[in-house]
Amino acid sequence: MLSQYQVDIAALSETRFAGKTQFEEVGGGYTFYCIGQPGDDPRISGVGFAIRTKLARQLDSLPCGINDRLMTLRLKLTKDCFATIISTYAPTMANPDETKEAFYEDLNRVVSEVNSRDKLIFLGDFNGQVGVDHSSWPNVLGRHGTGKCNSNGLMLLSLCAQHQLNITNTIFQQADKFKNNWMHPRSRQWHMLDYVIVRQRDRCDVHITCCMRGAECRSAHRLLRSKMNIQLALKKKTARDKPLRKLNIAQLIPNKEALQQSLQESLSNAEQEHDSLEDKWRSFHEAVFSAAADTLGFVDRKHQDWFDENEADMKKLIEKLHDPQRSSC
Repeated sequence: MLSQYQVDIAALSETRFAGKTQFEEVGGGYTFYCIGQPGDDPRISGVGFAIRTKLARQLDSLPCGINDRLMTLRLKLTKDCFATIISTYAPTMANPDETKEAFYEDLNRVVSEVNSRDKLIFLGDFNGQVGVDHSSWPNVLGRHGTGKCNSNGLMLLSLCAQHQLNITNTIFQQADKFKNNWMHPRSRQWHMLDYVIVRQRDRCDVHITCCMRGAECRSAHRLLRSKMNIQLALKKKTARDKPLRKLNIAQLIPNKEALQQSLQESLSNAEQEHDSLEDKWRSFHEAVFSAAADTLGFVDRKHQDWFDENEADMKKLIEKLHDPQRSSC
């Protein structure tokens, strides 16, 4: 679904994974980074990022989980600029006031620690309605909000005003069906609860923020997508980035028994306890590749010279050019 809508980075809310989790979607092209309640605690929240795998391999640093409601990601952009993205999942209206206040205290602390020169982007479910009172919240709200403001929305508006942030959902004139992103399960009414928020000075970077009504999210929330004019700085290729040499698979059948023996020895030497699944896979991969390389060897690259196959034609052309009997023009 994310690839269908050409999403490079998606913020995930209410993931309900325990602790820190990282996994790659097989065949999907995305890598997921999530954080939730530790251990056996109730999994009622959780946030994360889904990043296109090709892009994730270019990152200088991985997403950093603050708690089960906040995760940050710092991206290096061109021209020595940076962007900090914050994935958020705010408490619902049913939560105690202490829980809401604690969340906004953590969020305020995270925002205050972001470098003032960084582009700042909030993504996620804030569980609050900000309303349409543009005159009371200039530069925070646009002229195209929806619904009424509630207590959760008021806390969000206060945070945005304090840090000079703009709620991009409200600055584009479009039908309400492209702005409202959550349906109340009982009243079946749609409301605006998910937001894309940037610094007021970077508002010009946002081309559009709207709901994708056709996206199948298996949720009461619609996918909220924003197109932004930011360009990542790609890593420079180094000697370590050179492709691996190809194994000589033509020797696979003749050396079948030798390969099996070498593989068993290599795997037995690699047997040791690892803390993470990633370490186990890396150890297994290195053992198999080492055994195959020792037994099969590598394919020698043979670059055919263009002059070799065209040598006869080249000689005829050179002789014709040096023929003294040629008439001059």
